[in-house]
Amino acid sequence: MAVASSSQSDLRPDHAAGSLSELAEQLRSMAANDNLDDHDAIRLVTDVRDRLFKTEPHQSSVLIADPATSGEVRYDAMLGALAEEVSMRHGHLVPPWASTPERFLKPWWFVSPYPAQRTIAFREAPGPYAARGVFIARRSLERT
Repeated sequence: MAVASSSQSDLRPDHAAGSLSELAEQLRSMAANDNLDDHDAIRLVTDVRDRLFKTEPHQSSVLIADPATSGEVRYDAMLGALAEEVSMRHGHLVPPWASTPERFLKPWWFVSPYPAQRTIAFREAPGPYAARGVFIARRSLERT
């Protein structure tokens, strides 16, 4: 019987984070065990984004409470962008923690490793992500 690697098992739906705090903890834990790369991180963010978009507006403010750092500034910026995106979608004010300086990147991060994709990411990145210096194509944030 084949055993899944820690990274693969940590990404199974029954282990998926449901809040930004849980997501930050999952990212931090996987990074500490050297089981995290950008592809895995984006997949985790996408899963939580999808869940939060489906959450009732009155519940979403609890799910986007201030998470501790993920341990990686790029992912912390994504968490801030996701909090803003969900807040705007549900008609809430953006939580203050999402606008702190450590939630913005300099230099910018183009998520795709392919230079040809930078133009697409620059053009398509949702506003909260682009504002924080995270350039990712909109379709990369959508579940397939």
